[in-house]
Amino acid sequence: MYCDLQTDKGYGRSFEKDPVSQSISKGKHLSVCTQNYGDADGRNKNKKRKLDSPFPDKAENSSDSSDESITTVAIEKLLSKIPKNKPFNFDVDMLAAFDKDDELCLHAVCALHRLEKCDKLPQSQGFSAIDATRGSHLAKFLTNGDPKGKLQKSVDELQQYDSKGIDECRKLARNYYRQLFQMYKKEEDPLFKEYMFKKYPKKSMS
Repeated sequence: MYCDLQTDKGYGRSFEKDPVSQSISKGKHLSVCTQNYGDADGRNKNKKRKLDSPFPDKAENSSDSSDESITTVAIEKLLSKIPKNKPFNFDVDMLAAFDKDDELCLHAVCALHRLEKCDKLPQSQGFSAIDATRGSHLAKFLTNGDPKGKLQKSVDELQQYDSKGIDECRKLARNYYRQLFQMYKKEEDPLFKEYMFKKYPKKSMS
């Protein structure tokens, strides 16, 4: 194959390019194009492998881990400043807590049972005649014979002993929430006070 005729500016004549030289020139050009295409194809393959890889680069992974650590620390500090349990300012606060806190209901039944056994307090306090049998039965299991009437059983243990026990304790606690709130407010029962002040810190009340 021949090139188009060209004019030599120095001598003012036309000439044909040597076919052998042209072939060599085309071979060099083809080699360069092939090499460039190979480089581009290699880059594309590397890029595809990078995108398909389930593992991020070390630098990116390190940066992400650092950001997650900072975020976790910030969240933990924020949560530590939020009180887990609000103090009971009113009897309805305690009533609402009985619906959420199973253990509190168990402590309430034990506290009411201790009132039943206290000779210094009026007979109007503690379980009524209607609830006395059921309340005392639950309290005896929960205290497990403790001489001070302190709670000895967990929520899970009560559940295994009586599938309806937690619901019964909650029902009793709700029935006597005003009486229990006064015990909490006046600090009449040392064991109830000890538990309540740990879990539900008391504020000054008027």
